[in-house]
Amino acid sequence: MVSPEKYGQWAMVVGAAEGIGKAFSEKLAFLNFNVILVDKKNESCLQLVEELQKNHRIESKAFILDLGVEQAAEELIKETQKYACRLIVYNAAYGPVKPFLSNTKDEIDNYLNVNSRTLIHLIHGVAPNWKGKNSGFVIMSSLAGLFGTQLVSPYAATKAFDFNLGEALYHELKSWKIDVLSCCAGATDTPNFRDTNPDLTIFPKPQVGSPSSVPKEAFKSLGRKPMHIVGFQNRLNYFILSRLLPRKMASKIFNQTMRKIYRNIT
Repeated sequence: MVSPEKYGQWAMVVGAAEGIGKAFSEKLAFLNFNVILVDKKNESCLQLVEELQKNHRIESKAFILDLGVEQAAEELIKETQKYACRLIVYNAAYGPVKPFLSNTKDEIDNYLNVNSRTLIHLIHGVAPNWKGKNSGFVIMSSLAGLFGTQLVSPYAATKAFDFNLGEALYHELKSWKIDVLSCCAGATDTPNFRDTNPDLTIFPKPQVGSPSSVPKEAFKSLGRKPMHIVGFQNRLNYFILSRLLPRKMASKIFNQTMRKIYRNIT
């Protein structure tokens, strides 16, 4: 059960201003947590702080930070210590849809820093302070990270890293009373997803999930299992692709679907 009684009064959402991060922030406020909203989008973050305090009568604060900078994890660790925060949702991600060779060197570094480097340093920094206390860490991965996925190859690779890190730490940190969950979302109706201009007309009923479903399912799974895929249809598709088909065929189907969704990208 995710509650302030178990995890303490303060929670942090990294990548909080829009989409899935906003949904996590709203869910935590609904559960009566005070929430630290971490994002580089200053205006959206401050607006959400006002909404949470007005609608839920909790404390909330914005922490404006670019997660791609070298000292990002250190800054986050200091913030968790300041508020005795023992529940973190790492939702931040850098993931434009483009051919691999269209990325610049700086963009490649941004995938690594935002999606993986800051994350692993953050966990490594907070875990010793959490030892023996009921604490939780939700790592948002992606279905794209379960296969090598064209047009998002650096994003998919870093999300595979996140997925495996969370799964391993679920087992390793369990004895420390630290709950860790790797949570995989599929296509979700967020501003970032819409900005990629996906073509979903090829499906009679596109399986695009609601952001609000992600925290609902994630918090049910936190502390109970190492990973969770959001949405019944996504879980069914993953079962078919990973259990019933050879990896080569599953990868081909997954990548063909990706190419159809983004067929205008060359």
